[in-house]
Amino acid sequence: MFILFVVSDWKTPNTPIAFKNVAVDIHISTALQQRGAKNVEFQPVGDLNKTYLYSAYYDNRSSPMIRIIAIVRNYSPLDTFICVSQTETKNLTIHETQLEFIPEPRSWGYAYQSAMIICKLTNSTQNTETVSVIEKSALRTNITLRPLNYMNVTKNKLKQNFSRCIPVLHDFHDKMALIQMLETDILLGMEHFIMYYNDDYPSTVGGVLEFYQSKGFLELHHWNLPINTGDIHYYGQIANMHDCLYRLMHRSKYVLFADIDEVVISPVFKSWLDLTNNLLKPNCASLQFPNVFFPIAFKSTNKKFSGMTDALKYNMTFFLKTTQTKVHSIGDRSKQLVKPESIYFLNIHSVLTYYCKESQTRPDSVYILYIYPVLKYFNMDPQTCNVNHKDAMLHHYRNNVTSDMNKPYVENTIMHTLSGHLIPNILKTMNSIK
Repeated sequence: MFILFVVSDWKTPNTPIAFKNVAVDIHISTALQQRGAKNVEFQPVGDLNKTYLYSAYYDNRSSPMIRIIAIVRNYSPLDTFICVSQTETKNLTIHETQLEFIPEPRSWGYAYQSAMIICKLTNSTQNTETVSVIEKSALRTNITLRPLNYMNVTKNKLKQNFSRCIPVLHDFHDKMALIQMLETDILLGMEHFIMYYNDDYPSTVGGVLEFYQSKGFLELHHWNLPINTGDIHYYGQIANMHDCLYRLMHRSKYVLFADIDEVVISPVFKSWLDLTNNLLKPNCASLQFPNVFFPIAFKSTNKKFSGMTDALKYNMTFFLKTTQTKVHSIGDRSKQLVKPESIYFLNIHSVLTYYCKESQTRPDSVYILYIYPVLKYFNMDPQTCNVNHKDAMLHHYRNNVTSDMNKPYVENTIMHTLSGHLIPNILKTMNSIK
């Protein structure tokens, strides 16, 4: 399919280059359209810097735009790319485009960094269905363009109150750890989980994943990282987190980011709904939970609890490992529950940047001098609310003993209060998977 259109006096905000009556043929192959519409996976831009794109999301929190999750070489210019969108009626439009690197520590020093490519829409193009990205330099001459990528633009509607994002599964084989985490969160009111996997997930946990998929709890996505894993932080974890954030934006009211060996437990609140109703104040855009280790290498408890025989038989570490190390301070291995619409950038253990509508629609000087002080004074600006360890903690069941598993050690048997309901649920799932 060839489509001819004309670009006249088109400019980007970064580089004022005008293209006078440039006639451009866009050819998106049928095979690319079919693959891009069916699968979510990394696709190349085809530029010299070897940029890769993963997914595209519609964002109308301020002016309408498409956010594309990408991994980009860390020296890539900010005005490198052009977005080409397509509607249901096959109309094509070129958009002003901006590259935004997602902040990460300079000390990491990887060749690739996680990023977003922002395609700015006009009111007439909000019905965009798909998007492709090309290099800007391709528009400097009359040319036939053949994009190497093609992505559906996701537009979400609210479906869940509580969802959880789990990082990429890599060489993970612990079937019981996976079931314990999922069943604990489901018991507490978690409705949906999103997980990612490299290549094929191990057969040892494949049956578990497929079971929860069939029940509608779990959504799996292939994270086919196209670069050497040593060239980006931990399998592209930062890009992965932002994909999950925007995948759930406008779709889930709250989103928890935590690993498989972590679960939030409260001695006070009996469910996620109870916890958020009591701890989330109007200005809280995220709740930060303090981390505490329950080392699996430590000896098991000798205290009796409901279902203890089965817990011992199947090595249910959530109930057997009750030795708690010193509680970490907020920000040190913390994890967060967020309101996705209030978040702009995340890192692994905290929120980096909050989204504030006024800051996106007003000049910086107006916002900084007049609007922000008022929001701050009345405690209305989006912010992190730190959770006291007496209200809830992030229980971290780690195999390896690490130097930050500090004393004092105390016994914490709060999980035993859930065993009467939770262990039968775990056993039922195990029997269903066999």
